[in-house]
Amino acid sequence: MLKLYIIKSSPVLSKQIQAISGPSYTTVSTDHGASETSLSLPVLRMSDNGPILTTLLTFIYPVPTVLPPTLEGIMELLSIAQKYEMPSVLDHIRGKLALNDPPFIRPENAFHAYSLAQKYGLLQEAAQAARATLRFSLTIEDQEENLDVMPGAHLHELWKFHQDVQSNLSSTINDFRGSTAHGTLNGLRCNWNGPFGIPKWLDDYVLSIASAPSLFDPVEFQLAFVRHARDTPMFACSCCPNIPSNTIRTFWTALTNFFNGNVAKVRVIHFNHCPSSNEN
Repeated sequence: MLKLYIIKSSPVLSKQIQAISGPSYTTVSTDHGASETSLSLPVLRMSDNGPILTTLLTFIYPVPTVLPPTLEGIMELLSIAQKYEMPSVLDHIRGKLALNDPPFIRPENAFHAYSLAQKYGLLQEAAQAARATLRFSLTIEDQEENLDVMPGAHLHELWKFHQDVQSNLSSTINDFRGSTAHGTLNGLRCNWNGPFGIPKWLDDYVLSIASAPSLFDPVEFQLAFVRHARDTPMFACSCCPNIPSNTIRTFWTALTNFFNGNVAKVRVIHFNHCPSSNEN
């Protein structure tokens, strides 16, 4: 019965199990000249990490699921499920991971996660980690410490992704500046309005994202307003502090959709430096 769970979960393991199915019998002689027949059950030998295989089985059998305690263990678990062509198990694992708080891939571990995803050929996790690294400025000077957690080839691939995102944003930023969504702020008055009739500090912030995607962050957005207030003490702006919160939310949602849409257009990874991926 337990074998059936595995056969239904993986066509790869199903073929391997069926190839060795059926008990074997061995006849041996005893010390008294008699003979005895012993039954040997079929054994499928696997080269994968034993503890990781054990956690994989919890996503196959009707038992409480268990995740490995480390980031690398999780990546290895996903890679084994991918290796044995278990799409439903992959979805189950990723569904459980999606409930993690904090997320299992986040800015704090994004570079390590990206390198592991490269190592194990996990396209979805590589994309997630690469996008999380957009919170950081990816210059050689800033990233020397990341050479300790990823090969230089992986870091170069990630740098290329950042460059492609920046290029894509730069080529489309004016579309957003003149869009209906951006027009939500039209009519707002400030001591310094930008070319589209909105506060210049807001327009400058939008432009800054194109040259430095790491500035796309709620904290950076708030700092842009603080700098606006600090730099114009003698010309107190009576409008900007009173921008309705729902107007700011609408603007931030539009900017988020624009940013994420442009990032999604950039191919994240080519897997030139890691095992082949079976994912689409």
